[in-house]
Amino acid sequence: MKKFLLAVAVFAMVAVLAETASAQASATQTLTLSVASIWRISTSGPVTMAITTADPGSDALTSVTNSATTYSITHNNGAAARITAGLSPVMPANTSLTVALASVRGTSAGTVNLSDGTARNVVTGIGRGGDPGRTISYTFGATADADAFSQNFTVTYTLTAP
Repeated sequence: MKKFLLAVAVFAMVAVLAETASAQASATQTLTLSVASIWRISTSGPVTMAITTADPGSDALTSVTNSATTYSITHNNGAAARITAGLSPVMPANTSLTVALASVRGTSAGTVNLSDGTARNVVTGIGRGGDPGRTISYTFGATADADAFSQNFTVTYTLTAP
């Protein structure tokens, strides 16, 4: 009889454990995911340039070039993008400022004159993705007719759709 009661008790425990082990619950959750249109551009550090010399007898002062700064971009637009550059304020009389941007993902416009303040294309046809640490080259020029000055200027780079 003890064996019978023991067998019934073991059977009852196994039945309870089996029912507990097979009990389960589930839930579902809806996720809404999106990727925004991303347009990012940045430049490295400030630039200081000074014309300090000229060849004797020349009307052109010795221009200076600075290629020490870079820009980086990221965009995920389906169409090719472009970068424009504009200068503010305009350059003083008898001076000039040009810029050239290197690019792997797009086509550089080469040397672009920014002196009059008009925003111009500097890189076009930029495919999606990132283009990090690309060189910006500035050239500052003046003639002997330029007045001496020291002034801050701002170059605004804009990454946009064509």
